Amino acid sequence: RIFADNGSLNSIRVELFGGDLDFYKLRYNHQTAVPMTEALTWNLRLRLGYGDSYGETIGLPFFERFTAGGVQSVRGYDRNSLGPRDSTNAAFGGTLQVISTAELLIPIESFGSSETFRLGLYFDAGNVFDKANSFDAGELRQSVGVSAKWFSVIGPLEFSYAFPINDLPGDDTQNFQFALGAAF
Repeated sequence: RIFADNGSLNSIRVELFGGDLDFYKLRYNHQTAVPMTEALTWNLRLRLGYGDSYGETIGLPFFERFTAGGVQSVRGYDRNSLGPRDSTNAAFGGTLQVISTAELLIPIESFGSSETFRLGLYFDAGNVFDKANSFDAGELRQSVGVSAKWFSVIGPLEFSYAFPINDLPGDDTQNFQFALGAAF
């Protein structure tokens, strides 16, 4: 369903690449919808990713590194702006990704049925890390905000207005964000 109001979804994805570059990526996604009342639904999501090289390849290729930030991960931070930075202060991704969301979804019937439009109040936390052993829960960037999710005739749309909670100097923040083709 587009806006599930009860149940869980788990997926595990394993990617193995061989050839000039030998590496693998593991991804785990979890989503749970818990009905609070007939109208209110808690939506809890967790996304974990890990990748590394094997054989003679050294490190995960730069174009395969995990990213975080933006309307589809940690809202309130620019798209793909979180995690380790290079010498020019540009984010270059990591080999470990941790992203979680808790969102209270509220149908607003005056904007459409509960199956096509919902407002949300959310808390996001996440980041990417250069290596798995460099994970530090204190480095997870957090934000709270309000979202609007609409399954329109042109496709799914998501709008959010976020307030970063623990941004640091050098973090690229962005309060208003939107996505066309968003996955709910």
